[in-house]
Amino acid sequence: MTQLSFGFYDFDCVTEATERNIDEFGKFCADNGILINNAVVNSPDAGIGGSLVSPDDRPKYLARLKDTIKICKDINCHAAITCTGNALSGVPREQQKQCVIDTLKAAAEIAEAEDFTLFVEALKHACSTMKGYFPLGSAEECRRKL
Repeated sequence: MTQLSFGFYDFDCVTEATERNIDEFGKFCADNGILINNAVVNSPDAGIGGSLVSPDDRPKYLARLKDTIKICKDINCHAAITCTGNALSGVPREQQKQCVIDTLKAAAEIAEAEDFTLFVEALKHACSTMKGYFPLGSAEECRRKL
């Protein structure tokens, strides 16, 4: 990667395979001057790591966040991106948004205690074209901001 001038790396969702090889990966990056810029806690559809919009997923998501932070520390990474997940059919938008806020508050406490930065996925935010993804803002809000 460094031969291609990639000095930073975005570490997508941690899987069992990457967990088994995390020491090798961390050593490779350190030996080659590659900084792991950030990891990703959960997949956009929340199939991996849980959803921020579902109160039932909160324990799963927070456990995943703790695991992600532990792995990140092993590879000298201090930040991660999180996705909201897909909107829940039949659940009012404000209720889902409040769940996102409540989950992020709990996540912030965990991240802060570990001196870890957590970002909400911006590219899949209000202007998302991903079918079903729960945006934190509306398309109209996005247009006004652009």
